[in-house]
Amino acid sequence: MKVAPPGWHLPSDEEWDVLIKYIDPNMIMPNEDNFMGANIAGAKLKATSGWADNGNGTDDYSFSALPGGGSLGNVGYNGSWWSSSSKYNNNMAYALRMGYFSEYAFYINFDKAFLFSIRCVRDYCP
Repeated sequence: MKVAPPGWHLPSDEEWDVLIKYIDPNMIMPNEDNFMGANIAGAKLKATSGWADNGNGTDDYSFSALPGGGSLGNVGYNGSWWSSSSKYNNNMAYALRMGYFSEYAFYINFDKAFLFSIRCVRDYCP
């Protein structure tokens, strides 16, 4: 299914990695549990308001990540953004995830049935 407008695409896990590594060169690389964590990237990408329990970020890169949840009960608490990458089967895909409770940004495989957000990346045009 095409979810991005013409000239844009859903980022791959490699493209999310480039963003996270730029912000936090000391990130933990993905392992067999499909987890990648960045110690400070979440705080630097999160919006300065909108997160529960004062879990706001500094928005240093104007990414303005907001907590969309994934289910109605999580709005304000978690933000998750799909990637175009899938590892195990067509029903699963990676997502970048942040929570109100920490500065981490973590990356994990989820069932596509979750109602996560997307952030589109403009296609490269030389």
